[in-house]
Amino acid sequence: MQIHWIFHSGFLVEGEDAALVFDLFQDPAGVLPDFFRRRREPGRALRPVFVFVSHAHTDHCSPIVLEWAREPGVYLVLEDEAAEILLEDGKRRRGAAGVEAVRMRPGMAFRLGADGLPAEAGRPAAIEVATFGSTDRGVSFRVRLDGRTLFYAGDLNDWYWEDESTPEELAADEAAFDGVVEDLRTAQEAAGEGPLDVAFLPLDPRLGIHAARGPLRFARRVRTRWLVPMHLPAGTDQPAGLAREAGETAKVVQFAGPGASFSPDGPDNRTPGR
Repeated sequence: MQIHWIFHSGFLVEGEDAALVFDLFQDPAGVLPDFFRRRREPGRALRPVFVFVSHAHTDHCSPIVLEWAREPGVYLVLEDEAAEILLEDGKRRRGAAGVEAVRMRPGMAFRLGADGLPAEAGRPAAIEVATFGSTDRGVSFRVRLDGRTLFYAGDLNDWYWEDESTPEELAADEAAFDGVVEDLRTAQEAAGEGPLDVAFLPLDPRLGIHAARGPLRFARRVRTRWLVPMHLPAGTDQPAGLAREAGETAKVVQFAGPGASFSPDGPDNRTPGR
């Protein structure tokens, strides 16, 4: 499995059975054009590609996904509000009309086959998806691919805006975050799952000294092998700070910049992607 940072909160995950794209915004390193060029090469097996959008904020929800959805074997998995916006936009776009999507709300679970259709009992599934809540808009995703479990938070975070909120608001927001994390932890235990292999979590520099608060609370409640920080610009030292604070709780991926890659199957390396 290979994980590529596209930019901001956007990622490409290349697995054996399928590829995943999460919350495309901008792609300054051309990660996806390169991926689709390689995918079209003669003789390559056409693995399915599942394109996820967790919510309708413009930095997570790009209409360009409608263009990728015209490629063979590419399937959209969209949060409900994002689906309304994108599919309506698709009606006005040349060549994008008629694009379909799996639409998601919190608390849903399903299996998808390599053809993008629901995989009923006894039918092989390329991916298994469960949705959880958010502390902003939309949903968060837990995805099983190649026998590994990934959690993509979207905008689920402990948004600890100390200078803008009352103590009561901060406590309520933190309780909401803890509630969603507890839902995930309970679901993991009920399914007999081990640690999450990878968790993609916001590490927003705008939160200042509280930027790592959400990822650390998450990692102390849900066993996780690798934390992948997101919702941050290139060149920030925030991931290094998170790695210091996380200690042995979880390993932290520190991408060198957009287009950098990391494999959770590779060496136990805390600064991959260079």
